[in-house]
Amino acid sequence: MTGGNTEARRRVIVSLYNEARLELRQYPLVVDALDRYARKKAGGAKNTTGLKSVYAHEGTMYRDLKAQGQFVDSGKPRFAPSATLMNGKADDPRVQRTTFGNGKYFTTLSFEEFAELDHLLASRYRVLYMSKMQRLSYMVAIEDGKFFWVSDGSPVDMTGNTVASDLGVAEGGGKTEVEHRKDTHIYACDRFGSLFMIKNDLQDTKGQDVQLNHSTLLAGREVLCAGTISIKKGVLMGITNLSGHYMPDSNALTTMLADWRDNDGVEFTRALVIDRALGIETLGWRYVGGDRTDRSNEPLVMRARLARG
Repeated sequence: MTGGNTEARRRVIVSLYNEARLELRQYPLVVDALDRYARKKAGGAKNTTGLKSVYAHEGTMYRDLKAQGQFVDSGKPRFAPSATLMNGKADDPRVQRTTFGNGKYFTTLSFEEFAELDHLLASRYRVLYMSKMQRLSYMVAIEDGKFFWVSDGSPVDMTGNTVASDLGVAEGGGKTEVEHRKDTHIYACDRFGSLFMIKNDLQDTKGQDVQLNHSTLLAGREVLCAGTISIKKGVLMGITNLSGHYMPDSNALTTMLADWRDNDGVEFTRALVIDRALGIETLGWRYVGGDRTDRSNEPLVMRARLARG
């Protein structure tokens, strides 16, 4: 490409960018969130964690498919092979002769073995991966300690179920395991601190359940932290690092929560914190303050689990 063509293309891109910014001005919250994202990005990335073990193969295969040009339209659903759904298929006749079918642990499959398994299963088991445009609908902004949907400015509100239900740690109560899973709200915070969340009950146009994982929200990219979350009327009520895909450690959870406290004014007085890495359950103000004692049997913690708003 000649220098003249390069300059012409640059002018077109700049013009389109400016037009898009003007159109977005009718959505001030979106513009504000994008500006905030740009500022955080300019401040540099924080320490992150990537997909673990076999789940990393999901992300690799998605990137390979993307590089092959299979995801041109950013508005259409995108899917990657789902390690979650493929696990447990060792008794399928189609995989009997593979290393997985012959007893190898699923989490230790190599990328080639994972790709072979997906091929033998006719790429039937898929997980949603969101484009940058799609995840905007699930982006959350924090203003004066409160959580708001960027798309319409309304407070994030999971009122109705208990905090334990939102976090995916509730049991019994007349609900099945599937019903409890659909009550769960998952989140992923990217390396610049931008927050995305979704309830695990998404369905397609045919009314079929769509497989969602933490990898869904950032298309398999690295995260600052990921887990489950509970917010009632804009107020944080519970947070965990419960993510089998990313398995964020205590430092990841602490870094994110400290950032919310110091830069966004989030209060942790009533918030329940569950740290999977340490196996503890406590109140947020204690956790952010450095207390790593398990207080799961204390009355205030048990009350926090059952709060509905």
